[in-house]
Amino acid sequence: MSFARWKGVQKEGLVPGKAYPAFSAMEGSAAGGGMRVFLGSPGKFFHVTEAGLESWEVSEKVYAVALRGIEDVKPGEVLVATDWTQDGKVEVEGMGYYGSEWLEVLDRTNVFPGVSVLDSKDEHWKRVVAVDEALWVRVDGLGEFRSPEEFKFPVSDSCELLAEPLVTCVRTMDTRKPHSVYGGVTEGKRYYLHMTTGDGKFVLKGDGGEPRLYPRELFRMG
Repeated sequence: MSFARWKGVQKEGLVPGKAYPAFSAMEGSAAGGGMRVFLGSPGKFFHVTEAGLESWEVSEKVYAVALRGIEDVKPGEVLVATDWTQDGKVEVEGMGYYGSEWLEVLDRTNVFPGVSVLDSKDEHWKRVVAVDEALWVRVDGLGEFRSPEEFKFPVSDSCELLAEPLVTCVRTMDTRKPHSVYGGVTEGKRYYLHMTTGDGKFVLKGDGGEPRLYPRELFRMG
């Protein structure tokens, strides 16, 4: 089965930029030509005519993010998926099939400018500033597009893919400066992390709603 990404506008249950499992209508169907796109449950599908194929981007492989640990793969790491069943199970090369509680397929609905990803090269969180047709991303400060496999995507404690990672404030006092208390954050409160700087500081919106720099030691991931 192939992966089909809808390039049109919202209609009839189709979400712009979203990928769906699909196969040629010639396979096991009396309706010749075109393609069948499955919309989330067995038996529920959208028939695409030959003329309508231009509104779809079809691929034999896509990227998928692990939402839970799978063998040696950690949550947030990106794998290559090669098949997708009608009931939503995705096949990972050499690892078998996994349901939606284990993997989420990457498409235009979850990879877009503004998403934060962890760069495997330097372990810094960076903002995605551009995405090409193959879903390769360009992050802030770099001019080249790179494969999603080179990054780790944020996943919540409840195994949901996030646009930005969550961090929890563990203190507001900087231990390196005993009399320095950082305002704008509250101990025990969770915040979305935008990115980390070259020297390891966190950039996030605190209680005031404006992005600020904070020492990393004031927070823990999650």
